[in-house]
Amino acid sequence: MSARLEISYDGKTPTLSWSPYIPFPLTYKCYRAPGPDGDWELLTPGEGIALTQFTDNNRLWSSNNRHYYKVVAMVGAAEVEWVPPTLWVPQARQENVNRILAEINRRHESLVLDKFAGEACSLYLRKAAGTPCPNGCSVGDAHVMKYQGEYCPTCFNTGIEGGFVKVDDQLIRVRNAQQDVELRQDGIAFTEGRTAWMGAAPLVGSGDWFVRGTGERFGITNVRRRELQGVVTLQIMNIKEVESQQYLYDITDAMIN
Repeated sequence: MSARLEISYDGKTPTLSWSPYIPFPLTYKCYRAPGPDGDWELLTPGEGIALTQFTDNNRLWSSNNRHYYKVVAMVGAAEVEWVPPTLWVPQARQENVNRILAEINRRHESLVLDKFAGEACSLYLRKAAGTPCPNGCSVGDAHVMKYQGEYCPTCFNTGIEGGFVKVDDQLIRVRNAQQDVELRQDGIAFTEGRTAWMGAAPLVGSGDWFVRGTGERFGITNVRRRELQGVVTLQIMNIKEVESQQYLYDITDAMIN
């Protein structure tokens, strides 16, 4: 089993993104080579990184570069190949396309999010790797975000100590709730569905959550991504408001650091 590597490019450096290894490892290591079969150069620090994203700033890039990347998951002292060798060729045409995409993202965030109802929120990303919860929370607990009832005060039901990584001042546009009417045998039911928009980075997923300036908390239940030429340009999130008595209101920044 392996993950798919996504490589975005801003015209200067490539950024690698991949899905987390299950069960969760402590760290990941990223390698680069001129070919798929050898001379792999370690790019990440010796102990690896805990995030599922890495920007290769180790050299200047031009249209003549041709490289393979791979990602391994550190499970104990063993390296498990999680992302197989993936070719990346930043040809001149692709550089121009990615510059256009970068400008689309910049304009989207500055015009749509910043000037048209976008607001700075505190975004909390569920940890994909790190120290396993010392309370023995199982991997099964890590797959389901529990917004009600009991929770682990160490990992917050993620399976990883600290639970989340905080991103400050993330621009998010929260749309007003849309109310749907459903006619059922036992009467009329009203349901509300809410969505929110944000830019291409960081990538978010089910189980992440954010806090508005008003203090309201919203859990992310599903994410759809718009892409152009394989590059993410917009993330549309289905969100659910967290009720004040639920445990996400108990989490403080000091608890997740």
